[in-house]
Amino acid sequence: TSLFVFKPAPIQTLYLGYPGSSGLAEMDYWITDHLIHPADTSEPSVETKYRLNRCWTTYQLPENLPTLAAKPEGTPTTFGVVNHIGKHSSSFISLWAQLLNTNPGSRLLIKSVEFKNGDLRIKVLNHLEALGIDRQRLTLLGQTRNHREHMSVYNRIDVCLDPFPYNGGTSTADALAMGVPVVSLTGDALKSRMGVAILTASGFPHWVTDNQEAYVELATALAQKGVSLEEKQAIQKTFIASEISDGPGLVKELERAYSNMWANYCDTQPT
Repeated sequence: TSLFVFKPAPIQTLYLGYPGSSGLAEMDYWITDHLIHPADTSEPSVETKYRLNRCWTTYQLPENLPTLAAKPEGTPTTFGVVNHIGKHSSSFISLWAQLLNTNPGSRLLIKSVEFKNGDLRIKVLNHLEALGIDRQRLTLLGQTRNHREHMSVYNRIDVCLDPFPYNGGTSTADALAMGVPVVSLTGDALKSRMGVAILTASGFPHWVTDNQEAYVELATALAQKGVSLEEKQAIQKTFIASEISDGPGLVKELERAYSNMWANYCDTQPT
């Protein structure tokens, strides 16, 4: 950030990679959208929020995407959390216990690159067991050998749980690309509104909740209903055809935004 203080460019814009305001008066804009920052947003910023007329991000479908697999007959319902452990807030972890208690016989698969550390796995298992979760119902996965293997993990999951208050980003899109429903809890800042933005742009706004009780109810309803292979294929098809997968559309909207920023800048300069 020290570079931006010297204002090397006449217009400086915050975009992606950082979940909040830069705090620098020298930063002019924060590129966002109308779902990340609705008109009544309470998230402060020193930058002027520039809302794109579409989702503020996009997703490129990975090459060699694994084939969607049907759930084997008799397999227990599996909830999935595929996010860095740093996003596992205490409230989110407590909700795991509530969800498993609400759904007897269900399982929870947690994948985080940090679980390559065996000692950490044991600590997490002990912590969850102290919350009343039988460790036999838990599967902890660390880093996979390659991205295709990582994506294949979603074939083992029935419903993905979006963390809060810091939502997932790529993980949410990955799940939808593999036909897996994602339940999200929305908040009042970028970090807690990525879920509503991505799910809405993907065609699934009905999987967004605004309180933990509704989150558990929705995840339970999706789990008990089950998702057939045909439904997974439909989710994937909807996702691929949606705004979130339209990279060229985002580029055009960003070009329009940059032109407007430049025009506004020129209007403020002496003749």
